[in-house]
Amino acid sequence: MKFLMQEPRFSPLRAQEGSISEPSAESKLVDSTLNQGAFTANASVPKSSDSLEQIPYTFQGMTLEQAAKYHKQIVDSVKHLNPSQELDPAGLSAQQPGAKLDKGKVDILRGAIQYFPRTLKAIAHISELGARKYSWKGWEVVPDGIRRYGAALMRHLFHEDPFSTDNGPGGLGEEVIHAAQVAWNACARCELILKELEERQFGQANKQP
Repeated sequence: MKFLMQEPRFSPLRAQEGSISEPSAESKLVDSTLNQGAFTANASVPKSSDSLEQIPYTFQGMTLEQAAKYHKQIVDSVKHLNPSQELDPAGLSAQQPGAKLDKGKVDILRGAIQYFPRTLKAIAHISELGARKYSWKGWEVVPDGIRRYGAALMRHLFHEDPFSTDNGPGGLGEEVIHAAQVAWNACARCELILKELEERQFGQANKQP
């Protein structure tokens, strides 16, 4: 029996020395490092079951309790995607021909892009010009951004003719009207406000017992 339990000298599961399947020196080093890390981690775990409860396990910087709450929040946020909770505007079931379960869903194409095509194109152009002047999406991390973009909005509104262009000192030039700058700064300010509200709601969800 002992002989049968032993792995044969040649095994398709074991790389042969000098063959192309032999692990590289880098792979051996990584494996050795991982094994040492695993050994160290296992060695540091207390043997007592009472002590295990005191270990501050974390997942991506969160405790397990916080991670569980975060997971619940994600699940709750996508519950409307469950087919059993989605509805067809005409009351059709999901299996009936012509059904589309989009009742109550926000129509961004119809309500934003098709509503304000010229304005959104002007905003996108300002974003491109602003990225050349500063950095792409750098506005998201400007300190005190809500107040400062509100102030920028009012400065452009003050200079609006309403057809005047942003050709003053530091402006983006004749191709940009102040009204478009007002719209861009309003979007940036509103985006920061909504983002902060989401972060506050997430923080409150973590504080709940």
